Amino acid sequence: MLLSLLLFPAAIFLQDTPRPSPWLLRPTAIIQPDGTLLEGQEVLIQGDRIIQVGADLELPDGIRIAELSGVLSPGFVDAFAFLGPREDYRPVTSSLRTADARSLEARDLDEDRLSAGVTSFHLMPRPTNVLSGWGSLWGSGQSEARVKQSRASLSLLPDRVADRRLGPDSLPGALEILQKELPVIPKSTHFLNFIDTGEALQGWRSLQDDHAHHFVAMDGIFDFGGALANQLVGLPTAFSFLDARTAETWRRLKKANIQFAFGTAQGSPLTLRLAAMKLSRATKNPAFAMQSITTHAAALVGASGIGVIAPGAYADLVLWSGHPLDATSRLKATMVSGMTVYRANPLEEK
Repeated sequence: MLLSLLLFPAAIFLQDTPRPSPWLLRPTAIIQPDGTLLEGQEVLIQGDRIIQVGADLELPDGIRIAELSGVLSPGFVDAFAFLGPREDYRPVTSSLRTADARSLEARDLDEDRLSAGVTSFHLMPRPTNVLSGWGSLWGSGQSEARVKQSRASLSLLPDRVADRRLGPDSLPGALEILQKELPVIPKSTHFLNFIDTGEALQGWRSLQDDHAHHFVAMDGIFDFGGALANQLVGLPTAFSFLDARTAETWRRLKKANIQFAFGTAQGSPLTLRLAAMKLSRATKNPAFAMQSITTHAAALVGASGIGVIAPGAYADLVLWSGHPLDATSRLKATMVSGMTVYRANPLEEK
């Protein structure tokens, strides 16, 4: 059975029908891990997963095939988006889980993510409390978290504390709290450490704590120099404006083997793609830029099977008119877990 469609098959788009199993997608090209386009590839999906990727796959009789006009990319991964409400009465709320705190109404915002190609997002507590609780990983538009307890949030942003019930308004005060609290936190806990100064970075290291962690540089990465060399670092898209200083800094950081993972924090989902486009322009390396919103973002979250077109991964796919880091390209359709949940224009069948 052959369907020739401009977008994903209509049967996949209908959310109230059983998921077809399996489907073969034949796009014009796919995005490779090195950021380049490769034509002649097929993607076989079954249920919510990718089963095979390659050329001239051997197919069972009667399989449904969709000819797609456009470039197929992995869905974007938002490395950290902040939960709306915050705990506002004590500096340590380490038992808070965003999976429990996310309201049903918040899912209304997911259409903005889907229309921007963001198929997974890591929801984190606002980094106001010193220990703010646990993040959770969601598929855009889905009612159940993929990972209910992912990374724990640790904040060394005392300048942002306006109410002392939330935490101390000085770095020494925050470090004092951590000195007391960290020894009783299981060593299996993996932190996202939100920092905004070199002093905060050195303050954390002065604790000589051996919890696994990644840093998120909330005010950009200009002040850290080589202190973050050879590390994966989260960056908010709000600080991805591209001027001469930023471009040169990003080029030097790439040479220092610093990997980027962009998160929107409180920003628009559209800024994720824009940040990657600017990173690609600055470094002249589209692969490095694509990784900042796909595989590197997934690594920051600690998740596998997202942000990649590969067997076993979630069937989170986005169809574009061209390369997604080309400013002239337009999103045509977005698939999450094998279901097309957003389309830019009405489906047209031939």
